[in-house]
Amino acid sequence: WARAREALARGLDVTPTDERHLGHSALMAYHLGDIDAARQFERRLADTAAAAPPGPSLEFVWLAAVLAQGARIAGRAPDTESIQRAARAVLESPVPGTPLLKGVVNLALSILAYLTQDHAAATELLPHVESLPRLVTDGMMQTDHVRGLLLETLGRTDEAIEAFEQAVASLGAGYEAVRADVSYDCTRMRIARDAPGDRERARTLIDEALGQAQRLGMRPLIDKLVALKLQDQGISTVTAIYTSIDVVAESVGRARPELAAHAAPD
Repeated sequence: WARAREALARGLDVTPTDERHLGHSALMAYHLGDIDAARQFERRLADTAAAAPPGPSLEFVWLAAVLAQGARIAGRAPDTESIQRAARAVLESPVPGTPLLKGVVNLALSILAYLTQDHAAATELLPHVESLPRLVTDGMMQTDHVRGLLLETLGRTDEAIEAFEQAVASLGAGYEAVRADVSYDCTRMRIARDAPGDRERARTLIDEALGQAQRLGMRPLIDKLVALKLQDQGISTVTAIYTSIDVVAESVGRARPELAAHAAPD
């Protein structure tokens, strides 16, 4: 990721309005917890899209993807109007667009439906997501991961967990960040369902994802994973500790839960 940032910086020096450089820079900053930098890249991407004619172009595809994913990663309310406007520019254009570009936009709209708990939109989008191949597209989440979020929105818990597990199973070496991200949602859903075997599987996923997130410095994800780990230990203050790892550490110091059995080797 450090080398990626250097490459993106060089690219932006040459082409300051390249939507791919701006989109990747924004998403990387979101994953690392540098929200101010992420929002700056996001605004530059929005300006680039505003200067482009509406159509199935990368400017609008990237804007929809970054706005939806950024809101999900940062845990904030999405800019629904801007996401939908970017999506319409692609999906409603009389100019033909490639299936992949339209697919990415439908994935962004699916994330929006999950964030806003829009059941009608989730119902409409699910067939589009189910028709996509199992893949990780440029700047977007793994398709089974998004499908799981839609199924969760529709209250189909067992199917959602199965989709998350399929995403985890499909992500091998080189996809550590994506795998850690989907492992969080799979863990969260298993703890909520609490069926036989769910807790054991959740603990395995938490430890693996925490190790990956710590190596990559994914601060927002680390906070959420540690909160789940404490929730599994029954710490009552878990609802108040999503925003700061320092608060998590303070909570552990007070309650002194037994985490050793579930800690990663490092």
